[in-house]
Amino acid sequence: MVEVTYRSPSSGAVVRFPVQYVKVADDVIAMPGHAEGKRWWRAFRSPRAVRLRLPEGERAATGLIVAGSDRFECLDAYLRRFPSARRVLGLENGFTPADVMKAAERSVLVRFRPDETGGDGSERAGVLRAIDDED
Repeated sequence: MVEVTYRSPSSGAVVRFPVQYVKVADDVIAMPGHAEGKRWWRAFRSPRAVRLRLPEGERAATGLIVAGSDRFECLDAYLRRFPSARRVLGLENGFTPADVMKAAERSVLVRFRPDETGGDGSERAGVLRAIDDED
């Protein structure tokens, strides 16, 4: 699990929650189960600063809904890590890559891409401080 913290675009309140994730390269990919009943992912229709608390430590990142052909790669990685998610997506035994592509088209995935820092951590510290202000 990763703990995601960000500031709500509508209320300005700090939002914090745990979510399952898979890593694709340096990116953290999360998929809200039953997305139609969840709200948090909607904040990432445009890029949004977040703080991720991973097992290896905290990281500043930018979250954005995965779009286009990247959805297939991200969903494939997620399903390999969490095979039980196949059932939620209607993928039965013997599914094909084409089935995964169709599932990816109707799935919501959020990519959290780690922010670059200038070596001294100043950019990372600034993002984390901005989220924590008024927290």
